[in-house]
Parts: sequence; structure tokens; C-alpha cells
Amino acid sequence: LYFVADPDGSGNLWSSDLQGTDLKKHTHHDLFDVRGARGAGDFLAYACGGDLWSFKLGPESVPQRLALDFGSPLSHLPTYLDAEDNLDDVILHPDGHHCACVCRGQVFELPLWEGPPMRLQPPADSERPAPRRAVRCLAMEYLFSGRLLTITDERAPLLSFTIHPPTGTADAPKPTKATDWINLLIADSGEGAQRILGDASLRCILEVVSSPAHDAIALTTGCNELVLVEFVPEVGEKPHPQKDPNARSDLPLRLEIRILDTSEWFEGITEPCWSSDGEWLAYCRRDSRRGASIVLLRLETGEKTVATDSSFSNFTPCFDASGRYLTFFSARTFAPLQDDITTDLGFPTGSHSPFIVLLQKDAGNPFKRTALSPAEIRDREEDDAGGAEGGDEDGDDESEGSVDGEKSAYQPPEKIEIDVEGITDRILQFPL
Repeated sequence: LYFVADPDGSGNLWSSDLQGTDLKKHTHHDLFDVRGARGAGDFLAYACGGDLWSFKLGPESVPQRLALDFGSPLSHLPTYLDAEDNLDDVILHPDGHHCACVCRGQVFELPLWEGPPMRLQPPADSERPAPRRAVRCLAMEYLFSGRLLTITDERAPLLSFTIHPPTGTADAPKPTKATDWINLLIADSGEGAQRILGDASLRCILEVVSSPAHDAIALTTGCNELVLVEFVPEVGEKPHPQKDPNARSDLPLRLEIRILDTSEWFEGITEPCWSSDGEWLAYCRRDSRRGASIVLLRLETGEKTVATDSSFSNFTPCFDASGRYLTFFSARTFAPLQDDITTDLGFPTGSHSPFIVLLQKDAGNPFKRTALSPAEIRDREEDDAGGAEGGDEDGDDESEGSVDGEKSAYQPPEKIEIDVEGITDRILQFPL
């Protein structure tokens, strides 16, 4: 009779006769116990310490370890991760037909309705002919021209700015010429991208916001700086909202870096936003321990105007699309409630409320309804309807005047005029 027992502290294989005498110990494993002993004919098989052993029945038999070849271990097999659990950032194309995402440091661009995701390859580095390695994307943003800008640490400690060629849409015509196919293959392989090396002044980028009117970006860094980065060609003028807004793709580009503002406080510059004409920037600047002020900066002159001071905590500024208002959140309205336990006043519901700044002196209160007579309402509706019809006719004329489907001339955005004098007195709270 063969059985597993541990009278000496370790489970081993023992045997005895049917009367319970002639007890013998056949295995001598002292680190792991014998488990799952099974017999078949004159052999026993068992497991011990993750290995399989065989034992031939007999008084002088010795257990033999079975050497099994399972092929490649599971640790060498490729592991597939769920992209949804590893997404770092997702941005939408300005035209809404593509989006770009960062997954585990790699940049992918994919259409919204059909087609597979494409991993964007960095261009080959002529100064470093070593095999191309995977680089981690620190930030990305779509430029006004529709090209994707990625910022990587491939040449650390310097940052690399890479402008990738525009992605074709699903309804775009297929290439018909050999040169078009070659350009498409070059774009897919990453060779069509242009890399621009930054200088030592750019490091630890926290936020990236692109201009809605030309190819430029505003950065906030870990050194509490607000930086303007423009892509200037070696020959010609730099992109401008009122002239040529797109950076040249057929010429080498260089970075024109300008530090717009700084702060001495931790997280001193945050949440920059552009105006619709690309001429103004609004951002939060911490000037005291109590809170942060919202600053308006005109890029042409560098003039800075404090719209709200740092007496309160102000955050999340945003320009209105028409350029008449600037909205933000602020903790300046308190709603205390009586606490029955501490018999004191408390603020359980918070005090963050939305506010609006009137950017022009003659701008009226948008929350007040103007009293109009029925005749005035009818005249206003007729004027709006006439303006819409006139716009359609103009659009038809432009479309008929175009030749071979060519795009019409670039129309610069309407410039926004901001009356900075007395702007702190034109702050209104949303009536919520």
C-alpha cells in the first residue's frame, strides 16, 4: 500500500503491507511536499515543487524527475494591452474628421468613421544613424493648418518639435499619379514629417494650446513661464492671422520663442486661451497667496492688462467666439449656512460661480432682456432673415466664380478690439 504522509514534517511517499507493518520511506523531499500521487500499472506519478516525478514500484526504486519541454515560456509571448486603459490624451482635428491620441507614449491618428489607426513615425535622424527607437510623446496639438504637432524627448535634454503632414479624409480623391502615391507612402512612413529642435529655454512643458487663427502655440512650463512658439521659415515671413496663417511645409522651419510672462509662485501660469483672431491671450497668473488674477495679453505689443486681480481665486478663462465677452470662474461669492452642530456658519456648497467680463465699453448687459415693441421685434426678424439670404447669395457667387473647384482666397478673421480702460469695473456674475 503506497501513500503520502509527513510524520517527519515533509510530505513524502511511504508504503506498508496490508497489515500496517513493514513501513518504508521511498522519497526524501524536504523542501516541498509530494502532491497528487497517482498510480498506473507499476508506476506512480506525483508533483513536487512544480516538477513531475515518476516512481517505479519496488523496494529499491529511486524517483526520477521528468524533463518536460513546453516550448517557449509564457513570459516570452507578446502581451496585448487594452488601449482604453492606457490612453494619456485625445484631441480632435479642427475639421472634425480625425482624432489623435497618445497611448503608452506613442502617437496614433485615426479617422472617426472608417479606417485603422496609424502610428505616427518620427522622421529619421541624420545626425544619429542608429536604429530608430520608440520615443515618448510629451504633448501634442493640432495646428491651424490641420497638421499635427508632437513634442518628444528624443534629443533630451532638448525637446523635439515634429510637424506631421496633414492626414487625408475618407472622401478625399484617391491618388492618380505616381508622385501622389509616393508622397502618400512617405507620409505614412513618417519621412514627410519635419523635426525642429528646441533650445534649452523650453523644458518641462505642462500645457500646449494652439492658435485658432495661425500656426502658433502657447506653452506653460514648470518654470512658471508663458511662452509663445512660432514656426518661422528660413525664407519668407512667419505665419500671421491677417496675412498667411499657415507655416511653410516646403521650406526648413525654425522656432521663434518668446517668453511672454513669468510668475514667482508655484503653478504661477496656468490655463492659457486664445482669442478668435489670434491677437490676444488670456491666462491665470498667481500673484499672491490668496488667489490668481486673469491677465489679458496683446501679442503685437506685449501689453498686459489685469482683468481681475488676485484678491480672489480666479480660473478657467475663455473668450467668447464673437470677441465681446471673457468668461471665467471665481470664488468671490459666499453663501454661508448655519451649522446646527457647531452653531457656526459654514460653506458646504462651495463658492465657485461663473462670471463674465465685458470687453468693450459700449457692450450691454447680456443678461438683461431689452423691452421691444411688436413692431421692433418684427423689424429685427426681417433684418436677420435678409442678412441670412444675402449671405447665401454671396456664397453662391463665390462658388460659381471659383475655377476647377479651387479654394477661395483666405479670409482673415475679424480683429477683436478690447477696451482695457476700466475693464475691472465691467465684471458681471451669471444669474444662476
